Amino acid sequence: MVVVEKEPLPGGPPGEEVFFVPIRYKIDILEALKAAGYNTTRLRKEKLLGESVIQKMRGKKPLSWHEMGTICGLLGCQPGDIVEYVPDDLPQE
Repeated sequence: MVVVEKEPLPGGPPGEEVFFVPIRYKIDILEALKAAGYNTTRLRKEKLLGESVIQKMRGKKPLSWHEMGTICGLLGCQPGDIVEYVPDDLPQE
């Protein structure tokens, strides 16, 4: 479920739409990758994940299913180990 908010992003251009997705990360993906032996240099050098994906993870932005699949393959986990659904009535972190 994606809800379009009409509020601008803080510091963003006026009128920019914000998409709220009630999904949040359960883990720090970059820390988990690092613990598994994949630091950001290795991810880029071996072309496992690009810089834009690494920046999305740093900013806790949504990832594509393709990106999530790559991360799950590297970590040997399922998407549910990484993300969870947050009902609209709970505060976001």
